[in-house]
Amino acid sequence: MSRFLKYAGILLAGLVGLIILVVVIINLLPGKYYKSLINSGVKSATGRELSIEGDLDVKLFTTFAFKASSIKLSNADWGSRPHMVSVDNIEGELALFPLFRGILDATLVVDKPDVLLETGSSGQANWQFEELAKEPAEAIKDNEDVTEAEEAAKSVGGPQLRPLIRKLQVNGARIAILDGKSGDRFNIHSEKLHIGSVEDKLTVELKGKFNDTPLALSGGFDNAEFLIDNQPANVKFDGHFGDAKLAITGTAGPLTPTFDMDIAVTLDTESVAAFAPLAGMELPDIGPLSVSIKLTGKEGKYAASDLVTTLEDK
Repeated sequence: MSRFLKYAGILLAGLVGLIILVVVIINLLPGKYYKSLINSGVKSATGRELSIEGDLDVKLFTTFAFKASSIKLSNADWGSRPHMVSVDNIEGELALFPLFRGILDATLVVDKPDVLLETGSSGQANWQFEELAKEPAEAIKDNEDVTEAEEAAKSVGGPQLRPLIRKLQVNGARIAILDGKSGDRFNIHSEKLHIGSVEDKLTVELKGKFNDTPLALSGGFDNAEFLIDNQPANVKFDGHFGDAKLAITGTAGPLTPTFDMDIAVTLDTESVAAFAPLAGMELPDIGPLSVSIKLTGKEGKYAASDLVTTLEDK
């Protein structure tokens, strides 16, 4: 027995030493080494170039952390500009030990992402990567794998990886959507999208513009860990789109095996013309308008009911 314990101790010490060596190597390798790995991986998977023109810093200990600046993903060959996505700075951190319990404990901060989603004259989209196209047989096999994964998730009563959002911040985002056939263009500018755990709640704050029309949404969920617990959470949001006021209340969750919800949505505005940016055309200046609807989901069945619309106008 003493000899077994001796050999077990040597094996354990060697394993710990190997882990420490790997951690030290990862922390000492220069950022340009990781740049090359990332670029080649993205290139082989998508056929697009991903360049990190600024600094790249990777750290590994009890968490995996990274910082990168001036990131650019090339556009399709037929695209209207060279880059589909560009980001000024991105910083993230992932706790490693919670992964053993199936918990994705992460923080992520993204500064000034600029995204262009466009379709060409023949209908092709720049988010469709040619290298990801698959043979029919492979697609069928993947569908079978997805079905098996869904059945496995149902058997354990929850998702395999459950997210715990410590902090998710996207600052100064710009998203452009361009229809190559019609020439229609929609611009979304998000001054900030902040999601985070505050006093056991998961709060959400959004502020920005849609085609120069101000929009805002704030509120959240009363349980910051409802995704981990796979339990329902109370939902409350208030916001506005231009002059139209929006309110969302109810419950959401659990997420698996099906996403359940019981949510009431109300919308009030002094004039129908407030929705002209969404419609892409001039709308009559009549109102006030009030709309309410109930959205429900249970066991994979979803419905919209109790729709009430009131338009008061002389």
